[in-house]
Amino acid sequence: FACGAFAGIVQSFIICPTEHVKCRIQAQHGKVGGDNMYSSTLQASKKILKDHGVQGLYRGWWVTLWREVPSFGVYFASYDYLKDQT
Repeated sequence: FACGAFAGIVQSFIICPTEHVKCRIQAQHGKVGGDNMYSSTLQASKKILKDHGVQGLYRGWWVTLWREVPSFGVYFASYDYLKDQT
């Protein structure tokens, strides 16, 4: 479990900025008027960095951590258990 939980911590550092940018782009679609703030993922990342710094990219990191740590821990532990059963 511990190794999987650690993998979840490491993965949170990678996935959090990508999910943040993805959510920002998804949230802008469907607005009336078609004046989208972001035209691409790279442009969105640059704008978030410019406006909010690195902390802006990692907004929501704690929530991502709460999701990834237990799920990776359970995944690795159950995989190891089931692997030993066969």
